Amino acid sequence: MAKFNYIQVALRGDVNNATRTIYSYPAGGGNVEARWDSTLVEPGAALQRFLNTSECYVMQSVRRGRYFSMIARNTVDPSSGYYMISIFVEAGCSLSGKQMLSAFSALKKTLVEEGKRDDEAVEAALESAGVPVEPVRLDSWNYVAPVLPEGQQVVDAAYRTYISIQELESIFSFPAQPDYDHYRCVIVVSATTSLRPGIKMTRLTTPIKKQYTVVFP
Repeated sequence: MAKFNYIQVALRGDVNNATRTIYSYPAGGGNVEARWDSTLVEPGAALQRFLNTSECYVMQSVRRGRYFSMIARNTVDPSSGYYMISIFVEAGCSLSGKQMLSAFSALKKTLVEEGKRDDEAVEAALESAGVPVEPVRLDSWNYVAPVLPEGQQVVDAAYRTYISIQELESIFSFPAQPDYDHYRCVIVVSATTSLRPGIKMTRLTTPIKKQYTVVFP
């Protein structure tokens, strides 16, 4: 039985010139179905929209919960192109931005650099990142169906930038933003990057709306 029953993890990358899920946690399946190959964006397609960057993050919200992904060039095995580490958090459960970034760093070390791809190694990585075994539940992390103006449809993607680790942590801590309702996913990149010529995508600049909850023991 998985120790972290509200979280799923996936490593995706290039296999025979196609993006495939290489490993997912828990290996035996969990109580939340994460449709990695059909739900998530293509890592290369997301990163290649930008200049002067080798890394980006993607946030997606679905009824079952929220997907957070880190996409980067594979410097360990350059021939494999890009890798994508995704963390799925069940609806209503939450992680802080600091925990999320620590988890990405620990999972990168475990899954990509060390090549350890088993449930025990992933659980050790999550524990070392300070991810709680028992979920912290917040109303703001529940799924809320987007309400769009009549006739308007959800657009493929938008992006927003960050200038510091603290701002990136804030973006992950408060993923339920009104501006996000219009898009299937939000790509997060450093403020030092820019869109490639010819790429049209909305940049979100509204300050993060922060909602705090007091959790009693």
